Amino acid sequence: MRAKIVFVLLVFFSPLYAESPMFRQLMEGTLEQKTQAMYHLGYAKSRKPFWLYVKYLGFMPQERDEMSAIQCREAAADALGRIKDPRAAKYLLERWEVEKQPIVKRKIIFSLRNYSDEKIADVIRAGLKDEDERVVFESVVSSAYYKNESLNGDIKSFMDKTDDIALKAACAFSLIRHNSEADENAKFLRESLTNRNPEVRYWCAFFLGEADRVEAIRDLERALDIEYRYYVARQIDLAIIRLRFEIKANRDLREYNEHEHIIK
Repeated sequence: MRAKIVFVLLVFFSPLYAESPMFRQLMEGTLEQKTQAMYHLGYAKSRKPFWLYVKYLGFMPQERDEMSAIQCREAAADALGRIKDPRAAKYLLERWEVEKQPIVKRKIIFSLRNYSDEKIADVIRAGLKDEDERVVFESVVSSAYYKNESLNGDIKSFMDKTDDIALKAACAFSLIRHNSEADENAKFLRESLTNRNPEVRYWCAFFLGEADRVEAIRDLERALDIEYRYYVARQIDLAIIRLRFEIKANRDLREYNEHEHIIK
C-alpha cells in the first residue's frame, strides 16, 4: 500500500505530469491560453514543444497585427531564450530581420543573449540604434550577458553619448561584466544610488548585485536607510542579500579548500 502511494506521488509531482496540462493548452487552447502555456513551459525550460515555439514566433494570422498575436510572438521568443536550445538562435535571428513590434524585438534580444552566434552582436548593435527606448535598454543590458567583448567599444561610445543616467548605468554594468574599467564603472553605479530618479536607483542596485560587487554593500545599506520608494528599497535589499551571500559562499569555499589542504 505504501509503495502504491509513493508511486502515485512520484507520478503526480513529476515534471512530465506537471507539464501535460500546459502541453494540451498549447496544442488545443485559445490564442491567449497558448501564450500563457508558452510562458509556463519556457520557465520550466521544456524543449519538448520546440517546434511550436518556432511556429508561434512568426504568428501573424491577419493582415492587421492584433495585440493577441504580438503577445503570442513575444511569449514564443521568451520561451526560445529560456530553454537554451542551440537550435533556437537561428530562428530568433531570422525573426529579428522582419519583426516590427518593439515588445517582440526587445524579447528577441533578451533571448539571444543566451546564445553564442556571432550574428547576435550585430543585432545588439542594431538594437542600440532603435527608435524604441525599451529595445535600446534591453540591447545594452543583454550585451552584458552575451559573451562578446567586441561590443565594448560600442557600449563605451553609447555611454558617452547618452544623457539618460539609467542607460549609463546599464552601460557601466555591461562593461563591468566584460572587465572593462570595472572598478571605475562600479564606482559610478555606487555613486548613482543617490540619484533623484528612483528608476536609476533601482537599476543601480540591481546591477551592483548582478555584478557581484561586494564592496558596494555599505553604499547599498546607506541607500536603503533613506529610500522611500518601496520597489527601490526592495531591490536594494535583494542586492544586499545577494552580495552578503556571495561573501559567505567565498569564505566557505576558502575554508573548505584550506581544510582539504590540511587533510591532505
